[in-house]
Amino acid sequence: MLFSLAVGMGLLLLAWSADKFVLSASALARHWGVSPLVIGLTIVAFGTSAPELLVSAMAAWQGNMGLAVGNAIGSNIANIGLVLGLSVLVWPIKVHKTTLRRELPLLLLVSFGVYVLFIDGQLQRGDGLLLWSTLGVSLWWRMRQKSTVPVEQKADADYGLLWFFSSLGLLLLASKLLLWGAVGLAQQWAISDEVIGLTLVAVGTSLPELATSMVAARQRQHGIALGNVLGSNFFNLLAVLGTAAIFRPAPLSQNLVVLDYPLMLAFTVLLFALACFGRLQRWHGVLLLLAFFAYLGWLFMPHSTILSLR
Repeated sequence: MLFSLAVGMGLLLLAWSADKFVLSASALARHWGVSPLVIGLTIVAFGTSAPELLVSAMAAWQGNMGLAVGNAIGSNIANIGLVLGLSVLVWPIKVHKTTLRRELPLLLLVSFGVYVLFIDGQLQRGDGLLLWSTLGVSLWWRMRQKSTVPVEQKADADYGLLWFFSSLGLLLLASKLLLWGAVGLAQQWAISDEVIGLTLVAVGTSLPELATSMVAARQRQHGIALGNVLGSNFFNLLAVLGTAAIFRPAPLSQNLVVLDYPLMLAFTVLLFALACFGRLQRWHGVLLLLAFFAYLGWLFMPHSTILSLR
């Protein structure tokens, strides 16, 4: 009963805080003269990716490199298949030319670049420093587009910042509450720890992205809805994996190199292909969700020929 109550309270708090989070983020974008896409790619994305960073950092510190890396990879798959799929079902999302010509190709480049680091079967501290350096350069380049805040709007901007950080805190608290209840129920239903890690942990740490992008799509904030997913995936690849490598350099399992990461690359390529239509339609959302649930089905099929590779 306690776990069920936690799930219910988490869902309610998640919906309310996500609504306030998106409103404050879009207000800050207007006050700072920054496009909602840039806000979604940076502040919103990194804020909603905080659970992935915390979970992976703790897992790496405790020597569980598989969970640390698997969380980042699984979260990227969930961001594209589940988060973006459901968001597009709420309302079709327009893909700006900047996103198609610059952000999506950059995400593909980073995704394949990180895979090059995976090929030798290990992540070293040097790899982690390289990933964080790449993130720093990317942030500096994006934030150069920021304009000066007008003096008469300073008070409103401060008020927006207050709402932004308070709603972000509630968003993370709601996600933790919901994830705790879901994991507790799963354990009571005798679901294995491995499956919980591959599904509930990855999806659970993506709950802030899910709530934020769905609310942003409903409010027609296309830049925040799509930018949140793209920015979160950047953050997971560069900051989350980089932190894990710096904390605990360790060999990677063969499954992560030959199965899980290539699956994440396939989801990223699929997103790029769908974005070429210029607008993510509801049938695109259905396709992304079907791909995501097929991935989950693959994880829950222990006797399948493919899963036996694991």
